[in-house]
Amino acid sequence: MGWDPAALLSRAANHSGLGDGFLRPGVSHGNQLVGELDSLSVQLSVCIGAVAMPHVLMRLRTVPTARSARRSVEITAWLSLACCLMVGVIGFGAAALLGRNTIVADNGTGNTAVLMLAESLGAVFVTMISCIAFTTILAVVSGLVLTASAALAHDIYQVGIMNGKASEKSELLVAGGTVVLVGLTATVLSLYAQAEGISFLVGLALAVAGSAVLPALLYTMFWSRFTTRGALWSTYGGLIFSVLLVVFSPAVSGTPAALLPDQDFAYFPLGNPAVVSIPLGFLLGWLGSVLDPRRPDAARYAATEISVLADV
Repeated sequence: MGWDPAALLSRAANHSGLGDGFLRPGVSHGNQLVGELDSLSVQLSVCIGAVAMPHVLMRLRTVPTARSARRSVEITAWLSLACCLMVGVIGFGAAALLGRNTIVADNGTGNTAVLMLAESLGAVFVTMISCIAFTTILAVVSGLVLTASAALAHDIYQVGIMNGKASEKSELLVAGGTVVLVGLTATVLSLYAQAEGISFLVGLALAVAGSAVLPALLYTMFWSRFTTRGALWSTYGGLIFSVLLVVFSPAVSGTPAALLPDQDFAYFPLGNPAVVSIPLGFLLGWLGSVLDPRRPDAARYAATEISVLADV
């Protein structure tokens, strides 16, 4: 397109079969207000939820100082910005070069658009995209499996079940077993879901992170009156509301591209719940802390604040 964004957008709109309406939010919903809210929800989940993903947060534990942690976050922010810009360029590029009908004919959910775009540009691009996809999946899966095994072995087994009395050997054994269990479960589920449109799970993961993890994280760092009850309410409440809203959304039923296209229990109009679930997570964290009869530990908060904010 000669590095002309206007030309890219214009050609994508012309080949979309929808005209200029392709460039406006809401075209997939048939209702502009609902579409704009869903677009806002997706943006919130990407911008806010991404910073609270567990397998992203655990990377901050690998740096020696707070200054190094902030530098890592800065680099990650720029990389995330570049990634988001590339997603937009690739998406509009697929519409411009392939056309909506070609993409939908291959896969109604549009999940294969990137591969089809790479194939149209030659074997080199197909090879490059395949390698990037494999490397990305491997990196994300390894982070998620490590997070799951650490949570189950330490938080549930060591702290919750054994009250801190389990041996290091048994804890490592549980962690290893969790890796195998998570891997087998994911493999079985992927065999069933390979022909299904499950791209909504990406939005769900980001919404859960922003609704359940981020409120507890920010309140812990910046609000001295935050309590354990507030943390539990925001974490469990954000998780439950996010999952329920997605289950009853058009992403799961009620539309041809949904996970269950023949069913219709889409009582929540938005495909992404972040615009509702993230404020609810923060509200529950505040409400749980306000209603908690126990007084917060001011000394512990001061120590945490120094650890988080000190430039060391």
